[in-house]
Amino acid sequence: MVATGDKTERVYEHVVARHLRGEYAPGDKLVIARLAEATGVSAVPVREALRRLEADGIVEYTHQRGFRARSLDPDEVVEALEAHGAIEAVAVALAVPRLGPEVVVGLREANALMRTAVADGDEAGFAEASLAFHRRGRRADARAFGAGARGARRGHRRAGGGGRP
Repeated sequence: MVATGDKTERVYEHVVARHLRGEYAPGDKLVIARLAEATGVSAVPVREALRRLEADGIVEYTHQRGFRARSLDPDEVVEALEAHGAIEAVAVALAVPRLGPEVVVGLREANALMRTAVADGDEAGFAEASLAFHRRGRRADARAFGAGARGARRGHRRAGGGGRP
């Protein structure tokens, strides 16, 4: 069984990749059922991913209209992805004291693979390495890994990083 967080990450990366390729025009509605079907998950991880994408400024939510793709320039995309990475770095730092050394080594290896994939422009390689990173962390200590991410996101929102309350 795949953890909900892995599924959420899969949807998050799917939407970001399609948005970066220009498959979503500004204002395009992101339909939960279609995203669930496209990524092979239920509606719950799709909603979680859309909330994260909203907090990162990739999509916007309007009451009774749902989630829609935002108009992004390349600088905004880089900024949003850097913010997402910073939040994840804090989450990992909060979880590390509860993770064993072998898990930390595995996380570093997955992180190195992500960096290589980014440098090579390899979207599929990045997605695979990112999923491996998140799986390793959650398998080792799902509570610590999830609590670290939630705490980091709350701090990001309090600092004016966006997202719904």
